[in-house]
Amino acid sequence: MLKVVGASWEKTRLTTIMLIAVLIIAIFAIFFYEVPLQENDGHYSASVLWSEKLGFREIYWGQNNDPKTVNPGVARAYYKPDMASTGWSTIEIQTQPSYPDWIQAYAAGLLEGSLCWQLIYWHWQNTINVPCQNREQFCDKIRKQLQDNSDNIRKVAAENDNISPYWHQVNLFYTQLDGLEAGWRNGVIRSRKSKILKIPKIDFLWMNSGSDLKDLEQHYNSSRYLERTKPLASITVLKYSPNVPDQFLLAHEAAGFYNEMLRLHKRYDFGYHMTSSKNSPLTPGQEMVFTSYPAALYSQDDFYQIKGEKMMTVAGVGITNFNRTLWNETYFPKKVIMAPRVLAANRLSKNGKEWGKILALKQSGTGNKHWLVISGSDKNERTGITEPIALWVVEQIPGLTIFKNQTNTLRSKGYWINVGIPYYDEILQMAGYRSEKNGEAIYRMEFLTPVQNVLIQGSPNVKDTGTLTDLMRSPEITAAGRSDVVIVNVTNENGDGDIPKVVGDNGFSVHYTYHGSHHNEKGATHPSNQINGFHDYFKGMIDNKNPKDRVRDMDNNIGNNIKWNNKEAVLPPDDMTRELSVTEYAGIIDLKVAEGHDWYNGIAGPPYNPSYRVEPFSWSNSLLRKVPHYGQVDLWAFHPVRPIWVW
Repeated sequence: MLKVVGASWEKTRLTTIMLIAVLIIAIFAIFFYEVPLQENDGHYSASVLWSEKLGFREIYWGQNNDPKTVNPGVARAYYKPDMASTGWSTIEIQTQPSYPDWIQAYAAGLLEGSLCWQLIYWHWQNTINVPCQNREQFCDKIRKQLQDNSDNIRKVAAENDNISPYWHQVNLFYTQLDGLEAGWRNGVIRSRKSKILKIPKIDFLWMNSGSDLKDLEQHYNSSRYLERTKPLASITVLKYSPNVPDQFLLAHEAAGFYNEMLRLHKRYDFGYHMTSSKNSPLTPGQEMVFTSYPAALYSQDDFYQIKGEKMMTVAGVGITNFNRTLWNETYFPKKVIMAPRVLAANRLSKNGKEWGKILALKQSGTGNKHWLVISGSDKNERTGITEPIALWVVEQIPGLTIFKNQTNTLRSKGYWINVGIPYYDEILQMAGYRSEKNGEAIYRMEFLTPVQNVLIQGSPNVKDTGTLTDLMRSPEITAAGRSDVVIVNVTNENGDGDIPKVVGDNGFSVHYTYHGSHHNEKGATHPSNQINGFHDYFKGMIDNKNPKDRVRDMDNNIGNNIKWNNKEAVLPPDDMTRELSVTEYAGIIDLKVAEGHDWYNGIAGPPYNPSYRVEPFSWSNSLLRKVPHYGQVDLWAFHPVRPIWVW
């Protein structure tokens, strides 16, 4: 080694080392600088392991994983938070049948709670925390009711877990719910936000009781009665199609409030058994695909595809009970809420008859629905012939469940359509729809019947999922599903002055007289001369007018005094009007279209049809932009998405 004159050997050696290091870095840069770093795919994997000695242990694998290599453990999950691009997040959870069911259930809850912790917190803020800030007394009453119910039902379920398939499934629901809560708290701790993010324990059950609470709120009459100018109703259209797989096409639109639009595709592949006893056989329904919400262990918008011994598709539409005396037919603290009853029916039944029987067990009188249960290879009880498609229609109100085989009706008509009006005469009678004194029920039927007629008239044109989607996004059905395209004028309960009007976004007009806390024998009234625009829109169909012409006709019939005014695009200061505004911002919030039992396309968000001047819903351009919608996208302009499962 050459020595520089005047330099020490130590300095010379250090200089040589530095030169070698620079040379190595240069060579590395020349050969490898074009190799890109792997980008994260935004999809997350996790597993749960369990042993008697160590208990449960979560392992987070991060991103960029091959799903097939993820350790199965007791349970594994794959989570895709793609809501910004598709309108949906997706979570898939798989458990191993070799483990006891309670371990599977708790592990599944741990995974979902920890991976979806942020969505769960946003959803809680939007639907419980913020809305309860002005309704503390009512929310405390709800929490007390839910806690009493939970204490009673958990006790009965645990006592019968090893002998009753029904109570075993109910017990597993609460076990999974406990795991969900623990998983959420683990996720918050990992995010280092545990000191600022808190959710009360009972609110995890609240987020699994949405279908029940809507009926409980009506039962307790917590607020002034507000019949929406467009009654809130989901829609199902079942088309008998012998030439497609499983011989049917199905469309399902869920109704809900716009602050509830954090949505998920979910797939639960659970190895549950009939009971907790040793050597108990597996349940008939092992795999369940459904659309759902953060923290909800069931669909909540009532759409399921179930696989196992038999394949079934289940779709529900809410029906309203207008007979207040029926609430006396059930005692909520001692009955089973809707979610565990539906999950038990999905997992334990092989056909619609069994499904209806299970749904009726210990029914709470809440979560009242019109259900379609579609199955295959069902033997006709009268003819003895095995049919490739079987339809059972189940309806439930407090104290009464009716389920009948309607396969022949489906075949003869070619369709089965429901928009939130009961089908069975006994249900119609008992729920108050036949009473001439019940103004609310009459108005609901008068509004929804034209919607149903549009679907019936359009059903012959349905040949595939594309034409079915076109029908569900036709201008009439789009208008029916968009509450934000309504203008509302109201007077106060004394009739002596105008409340500041709520102005809708797109010029559809419906007048409505607000009756406040006043309840007469007939209830709220809706004279026909108070309803402009929207009913004219449907009336135009009878005149065979082009939908665009009907939009213009409707605009021409609206007085200038209630036209859209951008200067008024703020929330009115009056509390009563603000309550009405929030109530009006509810409608159709998705569309699922299925071909048979195997797959479906989902469209997130309120319906839109720019061809007929119904633009995609946008929070920033909406009057209700101050309504809590944490985590939601601003513009809901999404297209159909078919969920792709990795296992």
